Amino acid sequence: MNLMNMRVSHKMWATIVALLVVVLSVGGFLQYRANALMGSTVATVQRYEANISAALRWQGAVLKSLETATATIATSEPHVEDMFTKRLNDGRGMIAEARQAVEHGLQTDADRQGLAAVVEQADKVAVVMQQLDAVRQSESFSARTDFARQDYLPAAEKYAAILNDFVLLQERQRDAAIAQASADQQTLVTTGVGVVV
Repeated sequence: MNLMNMRVSHKMWATIVALLVVVLSVGGFLQYRANALMGSTVATVQRYEANISAALRWQGAVLKSLETATATIATSEPHVEDMFTKRLNDGRGMIAEARQAVEHGLQTDADRQGLAAVVEQADKVAVVMQQLDAVRQSESFSARTDFARQDYLPAAEKYAAILNDFVLLQERQRDAAIAQASADQQTLVTTGVGVVV
């Protein structure tokens, strides 16, 4: 069949059908890409939200343990010390669970570096806490107070601050993922309009 021998109406219908197929193909492809983009964005944001939630649980348990340990240092009553020691052990369990959840949700090198800084400070606090039994044996309230002010509280507060920095890192990464998805979506729209027009 020679194109020159076709009627004008058939040529016009063939052109319209071809354009319609192109527009529908581009539309279908863009819809597929938009759905894939949305799915990956939702999954990424959910992972960051889970990590933020676990890190906040970890931070809450650390702050609770900080206050409990401070109270343990300040008291000299054996039954009160026992009660606080039990609460400290419960807090350690909560910290371990939250830490494990955070470790499971790591995605980037920045995550791993942030967690490494938190773990390093946690280890420093653990070393300081090993001195607690010796301080408890001291009958001197001023020795206990000095230990709390000079050794324990600065290390524990730095631990909480570094953990807070980790939470902020996770929030920044989540926000960056959302911004990138928005930019990618805008690129898809622009590409679709460019192809159709």
